[in-house]
Amino acid sequence: MISFSYSKIVEHIRCLLYMYYVSIPIKRKLHLHKVKKKALIKVVFFAANLSMWRYQHLYELMSKNSHFKIYIILTPFTDYSKEEQTKDIEELKNYFNTRKIPYIEANLCNIESDINPDILFYPQYYFNCLNSECDAQKFRNKLLCAYPYGFNNVYKPWAYNNFFHNVAWKLFYPTTSTLNEAKQLAFNKGKNVTITGYPNADDFLSTELNDVWKKQTSIKKRVIWAPHFTIGQEGSLLFFSTFLKFSSFMQDLSKKYFDNVQFAFKPHPALLTELYKHKNWGKEKTDEYYHWWEKQENTQLETGEFIDLFKSSDAIIHDCGSFSIEYLYTRNPAMYLCRNIEEIKKEKNEVGKNALDSHYIGLTEENVVNFIESVVLKNDDPMKEQREAFFNKYLLPPNGKTVAQNTMDDILKSLNIR
Repeated sequence: MISFSYSKIVEHIRCLLYMYYVSIPIKRKLHLHKVKKKALIKVVFFAANLSMWRYQHLYELMSKNSHFKIYIILTPFTDYSKEEQTKDIEELKNYFNTRKIPYIEANLCNIESDINPDILFYPQYYFNCLNSECDAQKFRNKLLCAYPYGFNNVYKPWAYNNFFHNVAWKLFYPTTSTLNEAKQLAFNKGKNVTITGYPNADDFLSTELNDVWKKQTSIKKRVIWAPHFTIGQEGSLLFFSTFLKFSSFMQDLSKKYFDNVQFAFKPHPALLTELYKHKNWGKEKTDEYYHWWEKQENTQLETGEFIDLFKSSDAIIHDCGSFSIEYLYTRNPAMYLCRNIEEIKKEKNEVGKNALDSHYIGLTEENVVNFIESVVLKNDDPMKEQREAFFNKYLLPPNGKTVAQNTMDDILKSLNIR
């Protein structure tokens, strides 16, 4: 009988992964050689959720270039509820219709045969997050690309070393520190990474602003509450949302400061689905809760884009990983809600730890009240300089260009297009 030790099994798996991850780049290299010879290169952008749509500025640049034929494919995330999927697609349709941008619904098209794309841009780095006709595995020998849908703030293999990370043609990362982490954690040592800046920076740094807040009869401070979706079992890997702890309190807070503060409820897109499944919530209670935020005079529900919401706000209270970095583009005060900040920091990378160090920390309801009273209403803001330093060190795109232009330059260079 042949027996294998655990270490030998692991090594065998590593060898198989190596062969797999090496074979795909070889096939992709052959495809790239063909693409460089084409007069018209077909490019697909997948759009699954408006709040995670990162490619607008890059789309605009590429659509003006005669070398590219662009397709936007609408396809919802498969693990979202049917209600959320329908809502997401309707929001995307409205967004693109308003801008007179053509799109195709994934269920009305066979992407592989009808389009036969050369380059594909994905909204997430994960396997099976889209339907099988759109999944990255199906196009693994093509030129796969991705922007991060959120600003990565953790130093974990899953954030840098899954299938997509290793077989993609181009990954466009925001900072040198994230590139260095990819070199340490990714199987391919981050060889497919280019530093372009974070895609949302192009909107955050733009002077254009659409005020999305409800009109009020008097001037009020504007505070965002943005809870994450991870409401799972305590002790699990996905349990850092504080929504269940603060959900009623935040309603009470909006009533208490009715004359002074507007509140925008900005839940993570997946929170609705998780609450529908939760034994103490369910669809009826969740819908009622969301509607409450939508209908109060000094509150509003925000489920789509968030950049204009951020830019026209005065502060945020949240427990979201990416928002802990993204909101700092505004340089406004931010409070991070958690149960134990030191435990949270253990999971973070360099950028994530520095971002949290630029936040006020909310462990209790009293902490939140003090934040509203002192920082928001009285402008007593001792962390202002720290936020400014973070902004200058991590958030400005390189080369004095926009993120979209940095990306476009890299793609054109790689395809030998002048």
